[in-house]
Amino acid sequence: MNSQKELLKRFSTYIYPYIKEEIILFVLMILSSAGSLVTPYMLKVIIDDVFPKGNFHDLAMLLGILVVIYVLQIVFSMISDVMSTTVSKKISSDIREEAFVNILSKDVSFFKDSKVGELVFTLMNDVDNIQQTISSLLIRSIKNIIVLIGVVVMLFILDYRLALMSLLFLPAIIFVLRKFTPYIKKNFLGIQQMEGGLNNYLVERIKNIRVIKSYGTIRHENRNIKKQHDDLVAKHSRGTLVSGLNTSISSLLMSLAPILVLSYGGYQVFQHTMSVGVLIAFIQYLNRLFGPTIEIVSTHSQFSKSLVSMKRVAEYFNGKNPYVDHQNDGIRTPVEKITFQNVHLHHGETAILKEINLTFSQGKTYVLSGKSGSGKSSIINLLCGFINPIEGQILINTQNIIDSAYWKNEYCLIEKENQLFHDTLKNNIRYGTQESKFEIDEILRYVQLEDAVKKLESGMETTISFSGGTLSDGQKQRVSIARAINRSPSVFIFDESTASLDAKLENEIIKNIRGLFPESIIIIVSHRLETFDLADYIFKLDKGKVVQHAMLAKAI
Repeated sequence: MNSQKELLKRFSTYIYPYIKEEIILFVLMILSSAGSLVTPYMLKVIIDDVFPKGNFHDLAMLLGILVVIYVLQIVFSMISDVMSTTVSKKISSDIREEAFVNILSKDVSFFKDSKVGELVFTLMNDVDNIQQTISSLLIRSIKNIIVLIGVVVMLFILDYRLALMSLLFLPAIIFVLRKFTPYIKKNFLGIQQMEGGLNNYLVERIKNIRVIKSYGTIRHENRNIKKQHDDLVAKHSRGTLVSGLNTSISSLLMSLAPILVLSYGGYQVFQHTMSVGVLIAFIQYLNRLFGPTIEIVSTHSQFSKSLVSMKRVAEYFNGKNPYVDHQNDGIRTPVEKITFQNVHLHHGETAILKEINLTFSQGKTYVLSGKSGSGKSSIINLLCGFINPIEGQILINTQNIIDSAYWKNEYCLIEKENQLFHDTLKNNIRYGTQESKFEIDEILRYVQLEDAVKKLESGMETTISFSGGTLSDGQKQRVSIARAINRSPSVFIFDESTASLDAKLENEIIKNIRGLFPESIIIIVSHRLETFDLADYIFKLDKGKVVQHAMLAKAI
């Protein structure tokens, strides 16, 4: 989706749900613009007809009509502004929501290769640029074109010679526009990339504040961000210079037209071949001609920028979404068995897993052990569908995991890293579920968190920050475990998620889960010998292979 035509076709679909509002908005803008076309001609009538031949009653009547026109213009303008803002924000929300869902549906490998700050910048800034083009910019452009046509018609009605003289400058303005547009587009792309990089830089530094504090690198970070800001300011300055030259040269050409008109028209007035009213009305219309022309010039520049943003956002709409394709909300099918059949996994040319043949059965607890880099996390990633095997297959009951419609509803992954959201403690535990068979108090008791929650001033309504700063590491891990219990899955996967708990507390929580879910499969990645006591089976991995299948008694 790289061509201009494809991009416009793709993003114009967001207008369709609001086509009625857009039509009303268009009509309001036309009515408002029509008023601006009437007033100069009425001024001509007052000067040429009312003052020389009429009376005060005629003048008062025309002035009253002008007041009504001005009031209607204000009313139409206010209504159109409110409608335009509402529709524009709805369109940007629709684009942002679809892009957000598509990003969330990408493979986990996508997030490893992507920068969080740049993704956020694209969702916010680029989407707003697109919205300006496909909603407000489009309507304004059509309105300006109609106003231009109306003004040109009135100019020719008043005096065709002056009209032709005025329009001589339009080809030169268009030439200037075409010359500057490529530079504006290229500069804007550079600015978007730099601002996305800066956004990512800020997110990373705030996220890794403990590293910065412990290494005492605040001055170093200050120098880095100052350099990035200096580069960005220079880029913006160059862009403003180019855009300014574009607008200034166009404005200069436009300003020459009234001077030429006044020179020739003034001469005609002195020769009594043109009335003063016609000349004043002509100048009024000429001023209304160049206003929309300048807007169209800037619109073309904004349109070029929006094409850059469309291309950036469109990257996240490519490809199928396997999660959405196979998701089957509401249907829960218990997992009786998970089978790895001759599974191989590579990263580039490097073999990560080789000939993995494993079976996880209902009601059993399994421990995956092995040195760092032995392949434990890769097995977890395969189980969760984050990656797919190069060879072999993984069966859920008798169905391939890739084609399983219910698998996403049947497992919960609890990891070592913080998995909390900036929300209340209650919402963190209830996350992703409409209802649960457990009360919150029950769940807190199972993970031995009730005493800690009672000490919080707002209890379950306490807002947890993104970093989970209100809670200790062990408490954060127990909140993640509580969330899994709340979901009642068929498969619990603990990826070293109890590392911050002491062995006794870990054992008690795992035993509570087994008591609550006797039919569930529990898979634990752990290095602790104490954890082995919980296992029915232990699978030891080394260099991507399963080197030992053992029941607990044999392992001991």
